Amino acid sequence: MLIVIGGLGILAAIISYSWHQQLRDHLRAYSDRAELIGETARSVLAAEEMLLDVLGNELINAPDAMAGLKPVPLLDRLLQVNPVLVGFGLVGPDGEFMQVSSNVLSDNLHNLLQHSETRDSFLRALHSRHMVLGRTYFMPSLQRWIIPLRKALRDDQGNVIAVMTSGINLSEASELFQKQIRPHDTVRLVRSQDNYLQYTAGIDASEDQYAQPVATQAVRAVERSLQEISSADLATIRYGDKAWGYRVERHDQHWLGAAMFLPNYGLWVLTETPERLLRQDFMGRVAIYGALYAVVVLVLFALFRSISSAEDQQRKQLFYMVNHDGLTNLPNRNYLLEHVHGWMDEGRSFYVMFIDMDNFKGVNDSFGHDCGDQVLIELTHRLQRHVEDGEVLARLGGDEFILLMETHEQDKARTRALEIIKSVSKDYAVYGFNFQLGASIGAARYPQHGNSMNDLLRAADIAMHEAKKERNAVHFYHDEMESGYLRKIRIEQRLRSALSGGHLFMVYQPQVSHDGRMLGVEALIRWKDDELGFVPPDEFIGVAETTGLMPAIGEFVVNTAMREMTLLQQHLRQQFDIAINISVKQFLQAGFVAGIREHINHYRIEPKYLTLEITESVFIEDLQMVLPALNELHDMGVRISLDDFGTGFSSLSVLRLLPIDELKIDKSFIDDIRTDQTAHKMAQSVIAIGKNYNMSVLAEGVETAEQKALLIEDGCDRFQGYHFAKPMPAAELAVFIRESPAIYL
Repeated sequence: MLIVIGGLGILAAIISYSWHQQLRDHLRAYSDRAELIGETARSVLAAEEMLLDVLGNELINAPDAMAGLKPVPLLDRLLQVNPVLVGFGLVGPDGEFMQVSSNVLSDNLHNLLQHSETRDSFLRALHSRHMVLGRTYFMPSLQRWIIPLRKALRDDQGNVIAVMTSGINLSEASELFQKQIRPHDTVRLVRSQDNYLQYTAGIDASEDQYAQPVATQAVRAVERSLQEISSADLATIRYGDKAWGYRVERHDQHWLGAAMFLPNYGLWVLTETPERLLRQDFMGRVAIYGALYAVVVLVLFALFRSISSAEDQQRKQLFYMVNHDGLTNLPNRNYLLEHVHGWMDEGRSFYVMFIDMDNFKGVNDSFGHDCGDQVLIELTHRLQRHVEDGEVLARLGGDEFILLMETHEQDKARTRALEIIKSVSKDYAVYGFNFQLGASIGAARYPQHGNSMNDLLRAADIAMHEAKKERNAVHFYHDEMESGYLRKIRIEQRLRSALSGGHLFMVYQPQVSHDGRMLGVEALIRWKDDELGFVPPDEFIGVAETTGLMPAIGEFVVNTAMREMTLLQQHLRQQFDIAINISVKQFLQAGFVAGIREHINHYRIEPKYLTLEITESVFIEDLQMVLPALNELHDMGVRISLDDFGTGFSSLSVLRLLPIDELKIDKSFIDDIRTDQTAHKMAQSVIAIGKNYNMSVLAEGVETAEQKALLIEDGCDRFQGYHFAKPMPAAELAVFIRESPAIYL
């Protein structure tokens, strides 16, 4: 009986949910159909508006445009190829016809400004930048229902010089909408300014409806329903770019539909279906649900006694498997999500500790997953020693563990977290191997950092990634982490479309000699996003490196810089060096050298004018793999520049093996060269190293004449910085070079 009663309740809930879900699905379907119809109407009207605009300007520019009313052959030819339109006319601002197509040529053509039926739409056309639609009316001479179209033609000062007018044949236009109209549907295009029908089709469509406006209360009912369902104000609904579903009562029956507003033409697009049809279909499904329910109840009643014991045992086993990790037997994420509510309901204050092992991936990659599993088992034993009574230790997966620590004191939580790090960082002896691992811990507190386990896990995960930057550290979540995390995610999302969207571009900063001659330029990438604004390179390059986007961006940089500078050199008939930064990911990519060779051949660049700037991290990755590529590039004649020299860990023994042509002194040394003796000596050392190895030396970030003079005195060869010129697009660079063939500053 409990199953039957409970089943009836569930069945009722399912039926109720299914009904509301079906309503939502149909509203979404109506919204899609309304958008399709709306876009069809918009495209038809936009096409006709463009035709009126172009055609009107052609007629105005004709020699005999003002020669008097007469048919124009061009208009007749356009009517033959565009059956949707029924006629054309060019009307002066005073309302008098100037030119017409032959099918409307008549002595009865009235002044559009003076005639009561046309005055309103003609005045609106005079004051609108868009095409204006008049009220739908019946044209006896053509035996057609017509939608008048009017488009003002303006001169360069915005003054109206004429109005192009035409009309849409509804019998022809209806064919465009029939494909989107389903049986039992009603489609209406309603004018927002006076509620008159512009177009109607479907089960209750009637041509008589064009002669009278839609009842104001009916339109208001639709608008109220739209606001209730969408929770948006009417302005948002009207000027959005999508359709909105609604449900209204009219003529003692409910209707389901969707509405979309076309602001340029002041039209509501409404598509509706009687709700009773949906109810009839749903009742058939309810009957099937009831029959299936009856069958299920009978089967369950017959088998209940024989299977209840087995089900009970199996349920317990499955429950344990679903809520526990198979390797360590610790509770899993599902267990946390299901059982932490008890802690929250009791008002406990606790910390969520997100524990992630450092360097664990190397164990699996080098020694196999079996060895890694044994490490995880030993790690579990160590973590369990730090779990106090009532606390929960769980494994999320991989080398990620969660500890629910019952305390409200951050200092105590930090002390225990550091003890955990110390414990799990001791050597692991597995299968005769010793492993030295560490741990990074992120902590979030309930309820300050989240009211649900998902929110707390997310906050602790963000804090853990901050701790990962230091290794063997613990970080507690704070709001600044969230904003930084969200911005990084947003940058990654926007960066993926930046290449195809044309938001990435190149600028070029001149490099000059000690006597002011421009020797070359450094190509620098920039990004200006529609939403994020200008994003600094040091912010989005790091994201590109970690998300795998750097090779594509690097290819964009190489290709764009070579193309733009080649065109500039051809235009100026002057050759200079082109320095391009190469990332680690890009340099280590298969086929990189072949790609550079292909670009050189394609743009016919002399290799000696191409400089590739690399950082020390390139050869730190794998010197044996990097060295052949550098030698091949050097043999081609390409110059190699070592960027930011002195800021990393380069040794002279490694530098001796590399085919480096140029050393760049980092800006951090140049900034303090006059006030910091250590920075000055470092710059002198870099210059001395370059001279000893027959390399040229370039100082970047030179911003003052004093810095320049000091570097010249020290023997620096090249200079780059705001003291000479800022980075600029190729077009500005062309002007800069023409106006400053020699930069004496």
